[in-house]
Amino acid sequence: MISFIKSTLEPPSLLTHLLLTDTGINDLHRLILTCVNSSLKLRYLESWLQLYHQHFSDACKRFGVKCPYTMDMVRRMFIHQYPSEMLFSYIIILPYYARAEDEGQRTALLGRMISSFEYIRKYWIV
Repeated sequence: MISFIKSTLEPPSLLTHLLLTDTGINDLHRLILTCVNSSLKLRYLESWLQLYHQHFSDACKRFGVKCPYTMDMVRRMFIHQYPSEMLFSYIIILPYYARAEDEGQRTALLGRMISSFEYIRKYWIV
């Protein structure tokens, strides 16, 4: 939260923008939080955010419009939306965890949920 208080875009503006605009960041959250194992998630998250921004910027250029987001804004939007998207991912993962008969699958799913908190610790807990 402190990261965006120091930014040029004030939190209410960012929040309003996120509520009124589909940025696609929520899709990226859901894919990463529900489908990616814990070690890959922690290792490649920054690369995936950069890839998202690059492809989005390229698409904007093809349509002749300026990309409305800098890479810094993409990171801040991702951080801001992360806690609610993490909880959403648990709604998807927990039923699979509860029904998993294979201990390896249960361990992997539990690892996904636990690793999700690493990002919370890094950006939200002071």
